[in-house]
Formats: sequence, C-alpha cells, structure tokens
Amino acid sequence: MVEAGRVLRLTAGGKLHIRDTDADAALYRMLRRAFDGEMATTFVLGSTKLTLIRTCKDCESAYFEGPSVIVLIESRSKEAPLDLRGFASANGLTAAELRAMQGLISGQNAARIADAAGISRETVRTQVKSLYGKLGVRSQMELLRISGLLRIED
Repeated sequence: MVEAGRVLRLTAGGKLHIRDTDADAALYRMLRRAFDGEMATTFVLGSTKLTLIRTCKDCESAYFEGPSVIVLIESRSKEAPLDLRGFASANGLTAAELRAMQGLISGQNAARIADAAGISRETVRTQVKSLYGKLGVRSQMELLRISGLLRIED
C-alpha cells in the first residue's frame, strides 16, 4: 500500500488518479464506453509496475454500470540478476554443467537442451546428475531455490 500511495491518489469524491499523466490518461481512455484500443497496458513508474486491464462484462452490466478497469500494482525487485558464471565458479561447475543449468532454469527439458547443444539427451542427463550432485539438490525446483531464482515465502 505504501507503493500504491506513491502511484495512485484518491480524491475526496472517490475518483482515482494515477500520478503519471500518461498512465492517468490511459486509464480514463479505457473507462470510456466507446474505447476500442488495447485491453491491457503496462507502465513502469519508478520501482512500481502498474498494469491496467479493461474487463469485459455482459451487455446488461456494461449498459447500467459502465466500463471497468482493473489496476494491478506490483513492486519491482531491485535485486541484481543472478550472475550465472560467478555462481558456476563458486560451485565448481563445468561449462557443460553450466549450460545444463541455464537450460533448466529457463524451463527446458533434457531433450531441448541436448538439441540446442548438438549432443545426446543421455549426455545432458549425466550433466544434470553431476550438477545436482555438486549443488546438493534433487530437483529442478530445488535448483531454482538455491540459485535465488525462486523464493518461497512463509
């Protein structure tokens, strides 16, 4: 809500305003009955990502209530992206294990990693087993967690 206060303002009359003129104009364009533009648009306002989504209603609701727009507010992470080469070096990974890791964290399976590298699927499976052994993990989910790409909140 602190982030929302920096980006949004609510008037005493209950009217919502976005503190960025382009985003505010987009919101009010989307709220017009005759709007025929993009159904969703995103703005980055400092450390906040603001997404506006025009919803579709049934004919009766649209007639009596008018258009609606959903406003999504997300805090953008200020963390630096993972340094894979540094991570690999710190954990003693080979170039082949790093390649396998890059494939896994981008969501690829062993067959796709193998095709991209021009090697067999079994070779990639061996590299993944070695990678998991060095990092002390047993699954792709654990790999994402220890690499910092996945956070599980309590």
